[in-house]
Amino acid sequence: SIDMSGGSLAHVLTLNGANNAISGFIPGIGSTVIYSGILPQQIFSGTYNNLINQTSNQVRTIQGDIIVNNNLTVTSGTFSFGNTIARNVQVGATLSGAGAIDMSGGALAHQLSLRGANNAITTFTAGSGTVIYEGTLAQQIFAATYNNLTTDLSNQIRTIQGNVNVNGNLTLTQGTFSFGGVLRTVNVTGNLSGAGTIDMSGGAAAHVLNLGGATNSIGTLTTSATAGLINYNRAGDQTVFGSPNYRNLTVSNTGNKAMQGNVSVNGTLTLTSGVLQLGDYDL
Repeated sequence: SIDMSGGSLAHVLTLNGANNAISGFIPGIGSTVIYSGILPQQIFSGTYNNLINQTSNQVRTIQGDIIVNNNLTVTSGTFSFGNTIARNVQVGATLSGAGAIDMSGGALAHQLSLRGANNAITTFTAGSGTVIYEGTLAQQIFAATYNNLTTDLSNQIRTIQGNVNVNGNLTLTQGTFSFGGVLRTVNVTGNLSGAGTIDMSGGAAAHVLNLGGATNSIGTLTTSATAGLINYNRAGDQTVFGSPNYRNLTVSNTGNKAMQGNVSVNGTLTLTSGVLQLGDYDL
């Protein structure tokens, strides 16, 4: 075993070899493990304090589930989930770096759980995985193309840092999914669901939310008094979530768009294609 817990000091373990495995590892409070080999490397499974990928543009593959109690820094190279079995990675504090995270291996249901306030990564490959934002403080959502994106656990504001594409499902279990104060576009190919809030009011910007899933529901929608567009663009039937707070609402593709509650459009309603079905509700 390796014990880095002594004295709660900022011990550093630097690993340059390709193969890394240990049966027992105690990270301590201030410690850091650095993977800096010039060839592809294995990242041993376990609980870390700080974990860093650096030095060379290599692929470093986790060998099991990983918990990082503090910061995950991918300075260079690729932090890979591998392609043998679905892996879970949990980051307790900051995610950062100019490197890459690759969750595409094996088309497996990998999971990345982020609990820190600040989250950024230069390159992200989602594969079939899910990224969960579950911090107990306000969080940044890094701009990227996701497979599934989920907010969970706490009633916090989570703000996108750029345009976001969700190829799978966007699930807002709790908290607020905020577009922030700079013009943003969010594209959701799969379903929208959850009891949380979507806030498109920031900066009075003309934010755009494109919804392509068959089913769409949300707890609360907030929009600005001047701008913002929600576009239902699935080529087929869709549900339209009820809200008194649509600013501009567009139906831009074929199929029946069935309202699930009363809808108020405070700006422009545009019916480019398809059928907007009111059912038992008011428009």
